[in-house]
Order: sequence, then C-alpha cells, then structure tokens
Amino acid sequence: MVSIGRSGGWPASHNRFRFCGSRPARHAALTMLATAILIVVATPLALPAALARTQLILATYGEGQDINKWNEVVKAFTARYPQYEVKVQVSTFNEYPTKIVTQIATGNAPDVIMTWAQYKPKWVEQGLLLDVTDRWAASETLKTAGFYPAAVDAARYNGRMYGVPFDYNAMVWYVNTTILEEAGLAVPDDDWTVEDMRAISRKALNPDKGISGPGIPIDWGWGPNIQWYWNWTGHEWLDETRTRVLVNDSKSLEMFNWWLRARADLTLPPGKAKGDFFGGYQSMWEGWFTYTRLIWDAFRQAKGSKPYDFVLKPYPKAPSGVQRSFAQGHMWSIPVASAKHDDAWKLAEWLAGPEGQAVITRLKIAAPGVLNEDLWQSYLDYLPAAKQREIVAFIHLKLYGGKGYARNFNYWTTFDVMNEVMIKHLRAIFQQGKAPENELAQAKEELANIIKQQTR
Repeated sequence: MVSIGRSGGWPASHNRFRFCGSRPARHAALTMLATAILIVVATPLALPAALARTQLILATYGEGQDINKWNEVVKAFTARYPQYEVKVQVSTFNEYPTKIVTQIATGNAPDVIMTWAQYKPKWVEQGLLLDVTDRWAASETLKTAGFYPAAVDAARYNGRMYGVPFDYNAMVWYVNTTILEEAGLAVPDDDWTVEDMRAISRKALNPDKGISGPGIPIDWGWGPNIQWYWNWTGHEWLDETRTRVLVNDSKSLEMFNWWLRARADLTLPPGKAKGDFFGGYQSMWEGWFTYTRLIWDAFRQAKGSKPYDFVLKPYPKAPSGVQRSFAQGHMWSIPVASAKHDDAWKLAEWLAGPEGQAVITRLKIAAPGVLNEDLWQSYLDYLPAAKQREIVAFIHLKLYGGKGYARNFNYWTTFDVMNEVMIKHLRAIFQQGKAPENELAQAKEELANIIKQQTR
C-alpha cells in the first residue's frame, strides 16, 4: 500500500498535491500517478535476497506420529537460525536405508540424514557421506559438548569423522529385584559372574507363577552375540583384520556348550512360562538401556501403584573376567550429493550441540550422548527422583563414564551377509538341537567364502 500525506515520504510542511501548470496538465499528471499507484499495489513485492530462507531437508525414520516431534525439533532450530527452513522426511524402518540410497543416486539427496551404525562402513566406502573431520576440528560447539568418548567414536570410520553423534545406546542387564526379594535372594553385585547369574536364575525359577530366567542371550545373531564372543573368547566372529574367521575355535565351542548346559537353569520348560520380562515373568533380562521407559511403564501396568522394581547391571563376567556391554551409536551425516554442505553442517552441528540435545532429550526422541546430569534427569523425568539418581549414577560412573562397561561395536561392510549366515546356524543349534561343533564349522566355511568373494 502507498501512503500519501504526512505519514508518507514528504515533510509535514509539504502540501499534499502542489502541481503547476494548466488544468489539463494537472489532470494528466494525476492520471499518471493513479496508474502508477495501481501498478505498485497490484505487483507482489519481491522478498529481499538477504531475507530469503535457505531450504534444508532432514531425513530420519520412525512412525507416522514421530513427524510431530521432529517438526518441533526443527522449529527450535529455525527459531535459533531464522535464515533456514527445514523440511522433515520421515520414512518407515524397513524402507529407510533403501530410500536414502535411492534418493542420493537419483540426485534428490536430503541435506542431513540419520546414518545407522550398521550402514556407516558401507556408505562411507561407497563415497556417499561427507568427511567432516575438519569441520569437527573447527567447531567450538562440538569440542565443548562433553560427549562420551564412545559416542564420538561411533561417528568415526578409519580415523575420520563422517557425522555427529546421535542416539548412542548400550545393552544392559535388567534385574527384577521384586522377584528376587520374593524368592529370598539378594541382588547381585556389579562384579557378578555367569555362574552367579545361573545360580540366581535357578533359585528364582517358579513354574507355578510362570517365572523364568533370562533365557540364552547368544541364541540370536547381530552385535549382542558378537559381544558375548568378545567377552568369552577375546575376539569377535572375525579377527581384527576381518580376514580370519574365528567362530569355532576352542573358546567359542566352550561358550556354546556352557549356555546349552545352563539352559535348564535359565528357562522354564515349554508351556510353563507365562510371559516376558516386561510382564514381570523373568527374574532378569539382557536388553537395550533405552527400553527403561517401556519396562517402567509395563511394570506399573502389571502391578499398579506398587510396581515391580528393577536395577541395571553390567553383563555378568565371562570366565575370562570380561563384562563389557554391546553398544552402538547412529549419527547425523551429510551426503556428498547435497548441494548445501555448509548449511547442512549448521543443522547437524546444532542437532548434536547443547540446544539440539536439549530438545531431543525433552521430547524423548533419544537419550543424551553427553555427560550432563540435567539432560539425563530430563530424559528420565518419568521416574521417581531416587530412581533417576540411581540410573544416572549407573550411566555416568559405570556404563558410559567411569568404568566404561560400554564397548562401541564397529560394523564392517559385509556384516549383514555374515549375520544371516550366523543366524541360520544359531537357530540350528538352539532351536533344532544341532551340535555346535558341526554348525559352527559350517558357519566358518561360509564366512570364509564371503571374505574370498570380497577380496576378488
């Protein structure tokens, strides 16, 4: 709108219209002015280049309702940096990895993506992820964030940084202290052993109530199985060079046969168990730390105002004396194919920094990856104050800090193929009753063939 008069661009002493000349001249001038006004009013005003907002796309995975939480996260980012507009792309768990690779290959790469731990090696080797090592070194935000060292390591590959930490998580042992107390059993110390675990489980078994033990945590594949290999034997499925297969050496066979012998002390006979740990039907269980909220809610639902109680414990010690916990972390990465590396880094840096972590923690999207008591209490605010302090102390002093039970697991490019091989043979051992010696010998041969194919 054009304003005419004292509120416009003329001095107050200036007459509104002071045209000289004849009436026709004045009429022509007024006509020209009116036409100009109509043109100005009818033409949209172009936004100055300095005020234009840079558009970014943040890609992650989740369920449909998760989009609301992520929109709140990016709203906080754009409040801090109003020069940006961020669109969130949420895909389902099953479609996410394939969709990201397809988008990159077709020239439609998002600007910041969530890279899963198991895809980090493959995507780096394929040249999909931007090396941000120098950006890390120049970032005061990240250098002073107080990350757990293992969380930083989760964003590293072959000594270079390819993202910023997100959603670091570790496996712990949950012990249902209510079940133990009802059975007259003491809660084990942190330095408990697999034999301690077996004895407590056997004494807590209750066929009448349907209460079972922890089951056998090595009867499925993935990283947790490898962690038991590491604790028991000192190695993973492969050696450190990823060129020798070690799944059936003498220590490995010792581990499998121990768990098979212990099965009767760790589980009830078929048909006797009434439920799982969440329902209050297992004395102890190995699971992700981030399941704490699910367990607390399930215990309250099962027992009402006086729910079951639980404590967190490290893995029981293997005969070797080792009791490290399987851990992994995802990360926010920037595709090489993004045309906005600097702008994308601004978003990734903010997500991993104090402001981003505060919002993500408050919304319970992920646990903090930093040694910050306020953030942890915010993340655990559903628990009573005393329980919060207990769990925060375990996290800070034992799991991620202090003793550092958590051991960051590093995937390799052929892990997914090898994992399928191991799952097949683990099922044969624990579900079909096949001998570990035979099954693991076959697994070794199949894994060795995968290595040969890779090196051709």
